[in-house]
Amino acid sequence: MARKAIPIGPNILALIEDARIDLARAALAVREGENEPDFALPDNPSDLTDDGAVEAFRLDLIQTLSEFDQDELRPAEQRSRRIRALADGKGVTSLTTIVDQQLDDAQSQEFDRQPDQLCRSIWTYLNARETFEDAESFHFARQFREHGKLYDAFEVELENHVALDATAIDEVVLAAKIKGVLELKPEISCTVKALDLPATETHPASIMLIVRHGRCRARTLGWVS
Repeated sequence: MARKAIPIGPNILALIEDARIDLARAALAVREGENEPDFALPDNPSDLTDDGAVEAFRLDLIQTLSEFDQDELRPAEQRSRRIRALADGKGVTSLTTIVDQQLDDAQSQEFDRQPDQLCRSIWTYLNARETFEDAESFHFARQFREHGKLYDAFEVELENHVALDATAIDEVVLAAKIKGVLELKPEISCTVKALDLPATETHPASIMLIVRHGRCRARTLGWVS
């Protein structure tokens, strides 16, 4: 008789198998809506340095989650994918770039104390969600930025050239202007975040503007170079 395939997706499994187990459990226990199931995950082992206990706990997590179907696990799988995206390749530099700009000294020290890139990504997701989401926006924008045909650039003639960085952007005023242009209803919130992006071999130093409104996740509005 063929074995029944477990419904757990590859990103959840990777989190359980590769991350420090207390962080993996915390990430998998997150519920972002009442429609998401409570997995009732087992408690962490009392001694995280006991390799045998930790390995048994990883198997226990897999067994617990295997009781749910794919639809119930889908939000956790998507969150796990997002976390892993900022723990590998250019996702790592995207995360650290935004972390360096936004976290205070105590948070930065805690971020640096995490044992590896995956744990740093999980820690940021759990403890500095807005920073995590800004890093996601930066990461996606960097990918699009490499494909020149996907956007147009326009030069604006200025009478006076001035040095400009993210701190010079009045985010509140700009958000109000965008809200008016988009004709958003008064009850719909709109926020703007300005981030300094360092120069690369192919692009000058820039400012990225992230606009959030309504229930939409972060959207990149544009670049100022």
